[in-house]
Amino acid sequence: QLLPVNSFSDHRIPIFTTFPKRFLFLSEDYRKDEWLDFFHFLGLRDTVTFDEYISFCEQVSENKHKDVGNASNVLINYLFSEKGREWYGYRYYLSKIGGICFVKIANLKYFSWIRTPCQSPREYPQLDIGLTKLNQAVVFDHASLVWTVKPVVKLPPNNEFRLNQQDYFQLLEGLGVTTSPNTNDVYQNILNISNTSLSNFTLFSTYNEKEYTDKNTQACPTDIMIENILYLQNNRGENLLKMLNEVPCIPLCAESSLAIRPKKTVLVKPIEVVQ
Repeated sequence: QLLPVNSFSDHRIPIFTTFPKRFLFLSEDYRKDEWLDFFHFLGLRDTVTFDEYISFCEQVSENKHKDVGNASNVLINYLFSEKGREWYGYRYYLSKIGGICFVKIANLKYFSWIRTPCQSPREYPQLDIGLTKLNQAVVFDHASLVWTVKPVVKLPPNNEFRLNQQDYFQLLEGLGVTTSPNTNDVYQNILNISNTSLSNFTLFSTYNEKEYTDKNTQACPTDIMIENILYLQNNRGENLLKMLNEVPCIPLCAESSLAIRPKKTVLVKPIEVVQ
């Protein structure tokens, strides 16, 4: 059976091979670059329709793909590429994408030794994967401010995307992604961190600060608390700061009586700090 060239899709584009049941591919004899360049000129497919994309997102959301994690990555990379640009001018399209639970939660092991991340809207423990909607998520740059409160996602950086900064943030806004955390969420994040062994003097032995002296692998609680408090201070969170007076949120360095043991961070209430 002979078919027109536009019935076939470019096998080099991951979204086609990740969801192959809907697409036809050229035989091996025609998969050399020179053939593919020629067939592109004749109409070889290199993009998916919006309806196809939404169908793939729903498939991942419903755990109906054999590799949910990879499929989620492929869909996000397609959206944040030249292929997805044609949808950026349509608020309905972006809103529709932002409301589907197909985006993989970021790896938050860097913070999780301090406090477990908030529960993902959709979790698959057997796959060790959590999914969320873009309109419920916060960008990874602000993970330290909200990881115990809101789902965090790691999206392709703008420097790979070639959008100007304003257009990039407009895209995130259209998808519903939070780029500036709400101060109430940051306040709750502080409360959640304070409700850990870091604020209990009798539980110093339950963690080893040596594990996070390398800031590339483990978050430092002192840095985290300072960042959270400064965010409230710089974003009109004065009333929330006043409410922290009785909350263990000020990081101090506690040293064991044994000099050979490392110093450890403890959180104390602001009213307990002597100036």
